[in-house]
Amino acid sequence: VSRAGLLSDESLEAWERLNRFLADTDASQPAAKKDFSLSFNNTKLYYTQCVVDITQSAAYLGEAMILIDKSLTYQGYQCPDSSRRGCAVTVQAVNTAMIWLASYLSLAASSCAASINPEAACAADVTGVVANLGELAMVSTAASDDCYFGDPSNVSADSVLAVLNRTRHLDYSNLGRRLDGAGRLARLVAAMKAKEQQQHERDVDVALCVFDAVQAASYVVRAVKQVLGAIEDGCLDPKVCSINVLNLVSSFVWTAQFISLLVGDCSTQTHQRAYCAADILDIAASTASLVATSVSLEVDCDASKMPKKVQDQDTELQDIQEVK
Repeated sequence: VSRAGLLSDESLEAWERLNRFLADTDASQPAAKKDFSLSFNNTKLYYTQCVVDITQSAAYLGEAMILIDKSLTYQGYQCPDSSRRGCAVTVQAVNTAMIWLASYLSLAASSCAASINPEAACAADVTGVVANLGELAMVSTAASDDCYFGDPSNVSADSVLAVLNRTRHLDYSNLGRRLDGAGRLARLVAAMKAKEQQQHERDVDVALCVFDAVQAASYVVRAVKQVLGAIEDGCLDPKVCSINVLNLVSSFVWTAQFISLLVGDCSTQTHQRAYCAADILDIAASTASLVATSVSLEVDCDASKMPKKVQDQDTELQDIQEVK
């Protein structure tokens, strides 16, 4: 009995199609190896970095403006009338924010053009090194106050908060006694001024809270972008690998730092431990970023002296730009 006689017409048609498919396939030829290596659209990564660079530039500019106002009007940070440390921290923070602004604008010159600009990258590295040094100086000064909790046996919480200048209210307890002879009108005016000052300081805290949230979100996006770049680059080049790891560490730690600042700035209560944690995290992030920026500075600034064709063929230069 023939095979065709045993099969229905529909089964026969399926059988013939299978035979034709098998006949067309060359069994002696091994199947092509699939490439499972990861690759990403570099243009989209550049544009993502562009958005983050511009956003963080705007955030640092806003922070600098708020901190300038803080140095003039915020109790405990007024220069030169308040505490020396409070004044020093505010001035250092303004200077550091302006240097970070220059650094991120230099990065944007490359990322927003979706191409490598070694001159801009070199400028970003130089300003990045200076900004990280300023950051370390600032947080070291701030930590000496923020992380001092005093001796619980003889120091009250209120006195510690007064020393740290982190209180969200003004102490006018002695004001009434000083104005007893001036009458009720003088006491009323003083109370109104105290209320106005308290509201202004709260507005400053809210503004900083907003910028803390923007910075935390920006560093999350930057960290994700750096992870994608690191996956694509791998660790074949030790220099590129070390820069990738250090940049990733600094981005994640800075995210944690700004979240800690969110707790302190957004709350109406004093959170000294949050500020202390933010200072410690900032020291760790700035140290990692300082090392990474110092290593990439040599590559970027040397490449800025090369002809354009040589720059386009420099894979190390390209890999470093992908993880900034």
